[in-house]
This record gives sequence, structure tokens and C-alpha cells, in this order.
Amino acid sequence: MTNYRRRRAKPKPIGPNYQVNQYIRAEEVRLLDEEGSMLGVYKVSEALRMANEKEFDLIEINPKAQPPIVKMMDYNKFKYQISKSSQNKKTSNDMKTVRVSVRVSPHDLAVRARQIEKVFGKRTQSKNAGSDAWS
Repeated sequence: MTNYRRRRAKPKPIGPNYQVNQYIRAEEVRLLDEEGSMLGVYKVSEALRMANEKEFDLIEINPKAQPPIVKMMDYNKFKYQISKSSQNKKTSNDMKTVRVSVRVSPHDLAVRARQIEKVFGKRTQSKNAGSDAWS
């Protein structure tokens, strides 16, 4: 009798991994302040010192640039902003569907018509027509 173990799936990353503080590998970085204005090109050690003085983290925004772009801000606030922007992108692509079969009753058809009116924001039939307009 063999004992099979179920493997747990690795958690999927939410977004790209950002290097923070001492994990930044570059020697020189282009430094942005918390508002996003550029302060200049600094060595990583000096940029870390400046961030520590203001009690901020140093977050590598664009590692592929020459020199890499880093931003001084609170890392928890940065993660929150990233999660909010990803949620907004997900909800914007919703597709609305309304299913109607051949044997649907006139009342159910009127309910489906009202659902469609809510989606499009305009009336597809007049209020006085009722369910007879679909017969």
C-alpha cells in the first residue's frame, strides 16, 4: 500500500515582484520622491540613507532602465495602490448576458427586457406595450 501525498500548489504572484531597500542590486539608481518628481542619479547607499532619513522605503519601479528607477515611499502604501489599480482593471471588462429560450413565458420575457434596459440605460420598448409587444 502506497501513501500518496497531495502536492500543494504554489501561490500565484499578484503582480511583479519589486525589489525593496537593500535588495536593489544596481550600483546607481535614478531617484524619485514620494510625489514622483525626479531628484537625480544617486548611488544606492546614498539613496537608502536619504529614504531612511524620511522614514520611507526605496522601491525599484523600473529595473530595466539605465540606471534603474527607484521611488521613495512607504511600501505598504505602494502595495495598496498596485492592488487597487489591478482591481479596477479586472472589473472594467465585465460582459453581461441574458439567456432567453424558445418556451419562455411572456412575463419572464418582460423581466429579461427590463434587465436589458438596465444594462443599456435606455428603453427598448414602451411602458404601455407590456408583454404583448414580444408575441
